[in-house]
Amino acid sequence: MFIGVPPRLGITTFPQFVALAKSKPQEILIGTNGTGSLPNFAGLALAKKGNIPVTIVPYAQGGTLAAISDIMGGRVHATIEAIAGLRGHLQSGDLKLIGVMSANRDPEYPEVPTIAEIVPGLTAIAFVSLAAPAGTPGDVVRRLNEALNQTLETTNIKQRFAELSMPIKIMTPEETKSFVENEEKLWWPMVRELDLK
Repeated sequence: MFIGVPPRLGITTFPQFVALAKSKPQEILIGTNGTGSLPNFAGLALAKKGNIPVTIVPYAQGGTLAAISDIMGGRVHATIEAIAGLRGHLQSGDLKLIGVMSANRDPEYPEVPTIAEIVPGLTAIAFVSLAAPAGTPGDVVRRLNEALNQTLETTNIKQRFAELSMPIKIMTPEETKSFVENEEKLWWPMVRELDLK
């Protein structure tokens, strides 16, 4: 998840964004996808964990596109979204990246600092995995995993994911299970703390 702001906001860094928010408590609006989406939850966690007095505005209709439309209209001040949803607006100059919510800087945008550099431990990483119903025989799970991984290794698929700035991580079923469990350990305490249902 990246944080994007329009040039008219007059800031170029995340610390400047924080200072602006603190100078106008709750007046700075961050538009996100609908309530409960990763961008929305990332915004809520950012405000809470970073002690940043912003207002998170979830868009049930239109999601990030509606938020960006309101940014262009001067009604919203920032958005949080995966790079694929922001790229066109970055290329046109309508938005500028001020932070990425991953543990490490993105290789495609190495100049964009991580939010964790300022708010230690705060990350928000979107991921997609394939799941099978509980009780699916282990040999079936392994065959599905092997077929998926072979497909992800094909040139066309790798190229398309690269165009979308979506890195592919090949994992075994066991590694996938461990990854999801670690994500749960990271996010559930924040869900409870933010009292999200």
